[in-house]
Amino acid sequence: MTTDISPHIWLNGKLVQQADAVIPISDRGFRFGDGVFETIRLHNGIPYQWDLHIARLYSGLKALRISLTSIPSLPKSASNYISLYELLLNEARILISKNGADTSDHSLRIAISRGSGSKGFLPIIDDNIPTLIMETSPLPINKKNNVQIHISSICRIPTQCLPTHAKLAQGLNNTLARLEAKDNLADEALMLTPDGFIAECSAANIFWIKDNILYTPELKTGCLPGTTRSAVMRLFQGECKEVLMKCDALLSADEVFITNTGWKISPVQSIVNYDREWVLYPITNSLQQRLDNDIQHYAVPYAHSVAAPS
Repeated sequence: MTTDISPHIWLNGKLVQQADAVIPISDRGFRFGDGVFETIRLHNGIPYQWDLHIARLYSGLKALRISLTSIPSLPKSASNYISLYELLLNEARILISKNGADTSDHSLRIAISRGSGSKGFLPIIDDNIPTLIMETSPLPINKKNNVQIHISSICRIPTQCLPTHAKLAQGLNNTLARLEAKDNLADEALMLTPDGFIAECSAANIFWIKDNILYTPELKTGCLPGTTRSAVMRLFQGECKEVLMKCDALLSADEVFITNTGWKISPVQSIVNYDREWVLYPITNSLQQRLDNDIQHYAVPYAHSVAAPS
C-alpha cells in the first residue's frame, strides 16, 4: 500500500522521498564507481531468487573490501552474510510496501558504495561509512524478443583485472559496448574475451542450443554469474555445458538466447556482423514458460536461519 505519489528511496536506514534522496559529491561511488549493486525482480512484492542476489552482493562487498560493520543500520556486533541478508530483507519489505511495488512486477535495486573518504584512489578505510540505497521501479510489460546482437570490439574485462563475479558500480566497459551496438543498429553487444572467446552481452548472459544441448560460457571468461543464468541452468531439462568457445559455435547453433533479470529470456534473432538469423525457438520458448512458472511459484524463505554462501 502506498500513500504518496512520489516514489520513496531507502537511504542509509531511512525512508525518504525520491526528490529528497541525495548523496554527497565526495561519495566514492560517484567519484570512482567504488561499490556494488544488485537488481532483483519482484513478482507481487516477492524478490525472486533473493538468496542468490544477496550472496553475490556479499561476495562483491568482500572483494572490494567494503566493511559490513560500517553499513548504516547494521548492528556493529553482526557483520556476516546472515546479518546482511536479514537487514536488507526487512528494509526491502518496508520500501516495497510503501511504493506499492507489491501489486505488479517491479525491480528492486540495492546499491552499496564505500561512502565518502579520500579524494584519491586509495580509500581511508577507517573513515568510510558505506552508502546504502534501495529503490523500486516498474518492469516493462512487454518482453524483449527477436533480439539482434552485434559482436563488439570492446572486450570483456578479464577476471585478473576486476572481480567480475560481482555487479560493480563502474560499468563503462559495458556502456561502451552497448553504444557500439546501437551504432550498428543492434539491441545488444556480444562481448568476447581478449582471446576471442564468447563471454557475455553488455547487459545479459548468453546461451545457445546445439543438438538439444544447452551451452553457456564458463565463468573464467569474465561473464557475470547471473541469477537468471542460474535459474535457466537449473530449469533446463537436459545436458548443460559451461564452455570456452568462439563465435563459430553461435553460427552453427540451433537457437540462441540471452538472459537477465528484467528481460528474463530473450530469443536472439540475428547476429548482425555475420548476417546469421534464427526463426524458430522451440526449446527457448519452453524455457521461457518454465521460468515464468518458477517466478510465479517462488517464495523467499522468511526463516531467521539462512545458509551462508560457500
